[in-house]
Amino acid sequence: MLKKNHSYQAHISDQSPIGSGIASLKGHPIHIPNSIPGDIIQFKVIKTSSQISYGRIIKIIQKSPHRVTPPCKIASTCGGCQLQHQSNSAQHEFKSKQLLRDLQAHINITASDIQAIIAAKHPWGYRNKMQLALSEDNGQLKIGLYASRSHRVIDMPHCPIMHDEMAQVLPIFKEWHRQHPIPIFNEKTHQGTLRYLTLRYAPQHQELMVILTTAAPFPVPESLIKALKQLPAFKSLYICKQADPQSDQVLTAELSLAWGTPHIQETLFETTHPLSPTAFYQGNAKLIETLYETWIKIINWNGEGCLLDLYCGTGTSTLAFARKGGQVIGVDQHPAAIQNAKRSAQLHQINAQFVCETAESYLSQHKHPNSSILVDPPRSGLHPALIQALIQHAPATIGYMSCSAKTLARDLAFLVSAGYHIDQIQPIDMFSHTPHLEIMVRLSRPNS
Repeated sequence: MLKKNHSYQAHISDQSPIGSGIASLKGHPIHIPNSIPGDIIQFKVIKTSSQISYGRIIKIIQKSPHRVTPPCKIASTCGGCQLQHQSNSAQHEFKSKQLLRDLQAHINITASDIQAIIAAKHPWGYRNKMQLALSEDNGQLKIGLYASRSHRVIDMPHCPIMHDEMAQVLPIFKEWHRQHPIPIFNEKTHQGTLRYLTLRYAPQHQELMVILTTAAPFPVPESLIKALKQLPAFKSLYICKQADPQSDQVLTAELSLAWGTPHIQETLFETTHPLSPTAFYQGNAKLIETLYETWIKIINWNGEGCLLDLYCGTGTSTLAFARKGGQVIGVDQHPAAIQNAKRSAQLHQINAQFVCETAESYLSQHKHPNSSILVDPPRSGLHPALIQALIQHAPATIGYMSCSAKTLARDLAFLVSAGYHIDQIQPIDMFSHTPHLEIMVRLSRPNS
């Protein structure tokens, strides 16, 4: 058995689901972050057990041919990107293998059943929304993401995956705080006011929203608004109250507009979508059009029957399908999202209906014969009640879009056991330099 704090040499032969390199010494697996297959490294054991050990790189003895130099100086410590040190082609190979593993854990499938990953032509500067934590170290404000598996904030001088317009907020906010040192919330003592900084950007309209989450009511000083006005894109400032010191939920229902417009606007397929602070919108601004073009092609809806778009969010997918004609209904449980979707439909005179209700409640109360149903649930996947309602509703076609292969595979197993056939699985790299993929699946009932 390996000894803690001892160093060893190993060849990295595989990767874990979160992207850490895996070595094997005498049949014992060791997971080592920031290493990739092909590396030969010296590492230190930081945690060990009879089943698995964890290590930290001391020295790279021989680099993998797929190793590249990350453009981000904090890539090895920040918990945001786990794969910046790996070439794009090697990232795709890893993600394809992991997707197959996740699916095969629940359904009978082979690699040939999965389409090649649609690559991002622009894998940098793509994020249009970032939720950043605030902390203080020796009187210095730190803004950034947490280190992996911790609540230690890694200060982010610049982030190469976020839009430049969002990145410009960071030095401005730091300088404002230096001049106006309002206490930063301390997770251990539960003292302080400022907790999180959320940035949202709409590149088509060049509009920026800033949301400051606080632990207590916070009268916004004019000095902060004045500082942010240095940015031409700045349109909205919200204050969000998160009074529960034990909760790490960044955005709550206690939102108030401190300055500017209540929403920013983004355009997709000639449809303008108003975006409120909590409304869901795909996070990769540079690949979103390709995503939905592919989605429409995969579903191949001919306008007959009814198309139900569950978890419709701001209606991006719903309105894209509604332009084809036919009966289209979007369902979402978040009032702000439905309000935004209705506003977009009215603005562009698109015939689509939107309902504010949970997906499982709606399906249990409404019947639409010969329907096609789309689902795009959160990472946790479909609620068990919704899966049963889907099976009972028996739509001719189900389209499932997911950012979690594990919960997707779990839910597909239920649908396949109910008689559905998987027609197509198409992954797309919406999350470059991370282990994640967006996955689109089309299922159909035989003889439907």
